[in-house]
Amino acid sequence: MITESINTWEEFIDRVYQIKNDYEKRASERSNIEFVSPLIFRGQENNKWKLETTLERKISSKQMAVQDYIYLATKHIKEIESYSNKSWDIVDRHEIQSIINSDFKAFLVNLPNIEYLLYLRHHGFPSPILDWTESVFIASYFAFIDAKNEDPAVFMYIEMPDNIKHYHGGPFISTIGPYIKTDIRHYTQKAQYTYCVIPNHSNKEFHFHPHEDVFEEEMEDQDVLYKFILSIKLKEEVLSYLNLHNISHYTLFQSEDALIKSIETKIFDLP
Repeated sequence: MITESINTWEEFIDRVYQIKNDYEKRASERSNIEFVSPLIFRGQENNKWKLETTLERKISSKQMAVQDYIYLATKHIKEIESYSNKSWDIVDRHEIQSIINSDFKAFLVNLPNIEYLLYLRHHGFPSPILDWTESVFIASYFAFIDAKNEDPAVFMYIEMPDNIKHYHGGPFISTIGPYIKTDIRHYTQKAQYTYCVIPNHSNKEFHFHPHEDVFEEEMEDQDVLYKFILSIKLKEEVLSYLNLHNISHYTLFQSEDALIKSIETKIFDLP
């Protein structure tokens, strides 16, 4: 993980575009690179917080078998469907296990019932999935909106800067792209997602695993992570800029509560 402290809003935006341009130039100069992973961003209100999923914060073991989590997450789906008038095509526990076993041979894991899992994630259910955004501005909003005394941070992740993904024998990160059917917030927040798993060779299971263990490897050809620490003194300036460009709680969440939060921000956080 590459950590940089930023003094001004302009410096931050310039730095992000400089890195983006550098990676694109690097790709254009190498004939074997046809694709560079898009830059995705995540804002956190306290720079001292880890990149931790809500599932990690909920359970003490920090790890859970993928099939166990999916089974528990779908156990009460009928209650959710009854309330929400939504429905999902859910594979049963036997099929989940079959999918996981098939993936294990290729050392990858595609999460069954992913659309339903993302719906739960957007509504606060403990999740092994980290949410990111394609927009550095949306990530900056989430970094600053509830920041108080500590400097916030914006993370920038590039999964495959050289269009290469090697398996190194330990935990690995997978990305879920933008084209998926789930909650409306997915689209208003330009969301993408990551999850991290590690294989257990003794019983051929995958377990969810902390992202930060992957980033400690500091590989140049994949899983590149930047952490930008921004001064809390920039909060009013940044929120004013974002409000001017129509980035607010209401535009990102589109709910009654979000509308009130947006009004609160205009009254108490903007000049």
